[in-house]
Amino acid sequence: MSLAQLRRTKGHSQRSLGKEAQVSHSTIYEIEAGRHSPNPSTVRKLAEALDVTPEEVIEAVEGPKVSAPPSYREPTLNDVLDEERRAQDLGRDWAERVHEILEYHEDALQESFGHASRLSTIGEEYLARDVRVKAIRTFQAAYMYVYASFDDGRRHFPDVDTPELAQAMAEWLKRVDEVEEQRPEQRGGGGKVVELKEWRKSA
Repeated sequence: MSLAQLRRTKGHSQRSLGKEAQVSHSTIYEIEAGRHSPNPSTVRKLAEALDVTPEEVIEAVEGPKVSAPPSYREPTLNDVLDEERRAQDLGRDWAERVHEILEYHEDALQESFGHASRLSTIGEEYLARDVRVKAIRTFQAAYMYVYASFDDGRRHFPDVDTPELAQAMAEWLKRVDEVEEQRPEQRGGGGKVVELKEWRKSA
């Protein structure tokens, strides 16, 4: 069981677990994404918040010890059905993951917009516009990266393409379109950049 799965079984979102464990939800996001290894103090805090042992947290982060592979046998119909069910469970997990990643990048976007607004109030309009453009580009790039990652997964495992995953991606795309409407015009009157439109044509 991964840390994300363990967290969900305890009824926590990344944000609520972070509050309970007194750890930033961005740190939990990074740990679950495999980009950050928790130090002993963080492990203890997470264990207390999840009401599990530190060893269980470490296993959730690093994965269980690998045992010797079983001897090969021909798959049965039950094996195939089990594989489909696991793929559908994975699709639903991916859908929740998409929501969590969107929440993370939405927070970053709003923080950048707030910074841009503060720059505008002191007359730094050019700098404020650059901050907004960069924030929107980063938000869109995150969507394109996640879409490409999950699209590759769907090609290899078609059964993960659950309604929940499709809805999660559609919700993020809708948000991307809303954010695109807030993109300031480029210096020199060039209007909106076309990276996202061009990418959609090729996606």
